[in-house]
Amino acid sequence: MFVGPPGARKTTTIDNGSRVLLDQIDGIKSGPSVFTKEAIIEKLQQSNDASMYLVIGEFSDIFQKAGKDRNGIYEFFTSMFDGSMNYEAATKSQGTAFLEKPCINFFSATTPGWITDNMPEGVITGGFASRVIFVYEDGPRINKMFFDDVEGPFADLEKDLLLDLMHISKEITGEFCFSDEGLRAAKEWSEKSHPQHLLKNDKLGGYLNRKKTHVAKLAQIHSLATKDELVITAEDWAFGVHAIETTEQGLEKIFTGVGKNRYTTEIDKIIAFVRSMNFFTKEITSRSEIIRNFMHSAEPRMLNDLLQFAVDAKFLMCKDVYENGNKEYYFWVPDFTP
Repeated sequence: MFVGPPGARKTTTIDNGSRVLLDQIDGIKSGPSVFTKEAIIEKLQQSNDASMYLVIGEFSDIFQKAGKDRNGIYEFFTSMFDGSMNYEAATKSQGTAFLEKPCINFFSATTPGWITDNMPEGVITGGFASRVIFVYEDGPRINKMFFDDVEGPFADLEKDLLLDLMHISKEITGEFCFSDEGLRAAKEWSEKSHPQHLLKNDKLGGYLNRKKTHVAKLAQIHSLATKDELVITAEDWAFGVHAIETTEQGLEKIFTGVGKNRYTTEIDKIIAFVRSMNFFTKEITSRSEIIRNFMHSAEPRMLNDLLQFAVDAKFLMCKDVYENGNKEYYFWVPDFTP
């Protein structure tokens, strides 16, 4: 799940990176347009191997369209994660539905604010969130509207990717196994301790317990992307570790607003605003400009406290400048040189 502020091009990336390719492959099932548990089960029954992919630009769409069934969506996705157990459920239209080892691949996006306002803390600390790989960005990495000057045979690359996906979906079946080196690498990594800063966050306990499963699935993906043999090598395992640990840098930012501090989301938005001003306009940001943009987020005294907190926590840097006899404060993010 991509997580970032509005305008961070999450949905654009999802559409260009997956939907365009997957929709061209025959034989694999996409999810329903109405996201009720019954509709998803019906789609899974239509698949030859009880597998399905869901590509949803906005995660909130699931709950807007699920109706009365929205409370059971988290539990249903949680039960679909492992793909190793048979599933049986009662449906209104077809009686009892039986699925043999169903598997759902899920790709979506949302904002930190939506998670804070709508995702219960029990979902974060428990089942669903720990089964999702969250990828966080403060905003676009490159401030460009068009990429016509980027060199590269992208049309050929898209064609090659499509052919590769068709080959995988039609020709490769079976179970994965480890090579001797891959098994050794997996055992050595599993014996290492988890990052200490994540251990201190009580919301990430479920994720840390399931981290090895994420690494194994990413290693399988890397294996499929590079060879036909269903063997996880040391190189495949190293890719899985690198990929998952790269995403860990943003985990605390995603879930920091879930809990007691109601202003955590506002702090994140202020930091993201200052960062965007720094990198897009190449200028530091005045206190008055921040106040004008966030005047509806909190009372004036609270806004001052939030800015001071961001400075004390070293999320923002600050200096004061006298202009025409009046003092003005300017802010910038630590990795920006004013």
